[in-house]
Amino acid sequence: MIHCVWFLSGCGLSWLTILLLPLVLGGTCAAGSPLDDPWPVTPGEISPAFQSARKSEKQNPDDQAIADANRVLDFNPKDVPSLLGRGAAYTRKGDYGKAEEDLKRALALDPANARVYACLALLDACTRRLPQAVVGFSKAIELNPDETAYYHDRGVARAEIGGEDDAAIDDFTKALDMNPTDADSWYYRAILERRKNRNAEAIADLTKTIIIRPDWASATYTRGLVYYKSGRYAEAVKDFTRTLELMPKEAAAYYNRGLAYAKTDDLDRAIADYTSALKINPDDPDSHYNRANAYRRKGSSAEAITDYEVFIRVAPAGYPQYVELAKQRIMELKLTLKPEIK
Repeated sequence: MIHCVWFLSGCGLSWLTILLLPLVLGGTCAAGSPLDDPWPVTPGEISPAFQSARKSEKQNPDDQAIADANRVLDFNPKDVPSLLGRGAAYTRKGDYGKAEEDLKRALALDPANARVYACLALLDACTRRLPQAVVGFSKAIELNPDETAYYHDRGVARAEIGGEDDAAIDDFTKALDMNPTDADSWYYRAILERRKNRNAEAIADLTKTIIIRPDWASATYTRGLVYYKSGRYAEAVKDFTRTLELMPKEAAAYYNRGLAYAKTDDLDRAIADYTSALKINPDDPDSHYNRANAYRRKGSSAEAITDYEVFIRVAPAGYPQYVELAKQRIMELKLTLKPEIK
């Protein structure tokens, strides 16, 4: 699945790479009821991803960087670059206690070093001390206002906190003024614009993102969602199709493309996409419900009944109105079935 992960690569230029994956399924329904306008899978709020800075063993943790720093620090315990490098490596490895120890030693030795504040801010972000992270990034900016990454990272921290979207957008805008090719800032600003229902602006920023990084599946997927919300279903289909070219096993892209097809009455393609989504997630209630809706609209009563029955069995607790509607539709559909000839 597409997700939002931050990989820490150091405490200098471009040290956060953001990939968003939004996969929170909302309830969905078919035509003829107040519940009939299906909601697409929507990007979540800015995902809590700081803790994902940790690398796995397969990603070659910075053991060599730590060993190199150790050799320098054995001879010169006050070498700030080595303390910074080892602290950043420990942060990547998720060894936050050792990281904090090194970075605080570096700060005591060089309290005017912007990179020290930036590394400490990222450590605070990784440990979910977000307000403290914002303060740290702000201090780094005060000491080095020409570093694009600090504005971007403060914007991410502000977006994570919640309630600071405007300030976060300002930070991403500042980062983009300094570096118009920063795909991450275009992408994150688009997510916040979408959150504020500024769909045209979100589409424009996502288009910039895709021009810079055409193989970024999360960007094409998210733009598809915004197109869908804007009623631009053909464009949504194109973006979900592109997402599936990049990530063929992304169930949410099949599901949402099915919704877009259903909006244009292309029920056969919608059913095919819901079926593809269900091959990946067989108990997904949304795909069963919407495939049932599509079968119902086609007049395929038996298939619709089967899907409604599965939906009732797998529906989560938050779907009571849909469960009742499914039961009602099963009763109605059974009346349309021809009696068995004996």
